[in-house]
Amino acid sequence: MPPRRDGVPVICDVTGETERLERVALGEKEISESWLQRWLFECPELLPIDEIDPSFGPLVPIGCEVGTPAGPIDNLYISSQGTLTVVEAKL
Repeated sequence: MPPRRDGVPVICDVTGETERLERVALGEKEISESWLQRWLFECPELLPIDEIDPSFGPLVPIGCEVGTPAGPIDNLYISSQGTLTVVEAKL
């Protein structure tokens, strides 16, 4: 499957309800990197792991801002096979 360039971004809540995201100008809404980290932690299915490497999924979140000697890891996940996935969130 070729890489997907044009997707429809969505956000979900803990009940599984989803909402299509619309582009907004910077400064129009209060969106921060910590906001993005929180959503990726709460809804790891937002990350297209199956399109990147299916062997890394499904993702189970295990930590945010995990301290390491090199600096904090934004989001850390593990798969049922024990594979670790590190996500660096950037707006």
